[in-house]
Amino acid sequence: MRKTKLAAPAGLPMPFAGRRGGAKFSRAEWDEYRVRRAAHLKRFPDYDAGWDRPDSIMVDAVWSIV
Repeated sequence: MRKTKLAAPAGLPMPFAGRRGGAKFSRAEWDEYRVRRAAHLKRFPDYDAGWDRPDSIMVDAVWSIV
């Protein structure tokens, strides 16, 4: 993975200029997000625990329907 320069302090939330019409993230924005997310998870290791995401059994069941 190539390294990206961060324009702001590492971590989340990441600045967003706000595009309309379904514009996608550029590769550089995606790379920056991944770097920032990793830094954020270092500072807040339990961050993802509060999202109440489905477990792998539920995910597999949904994928079998789709």
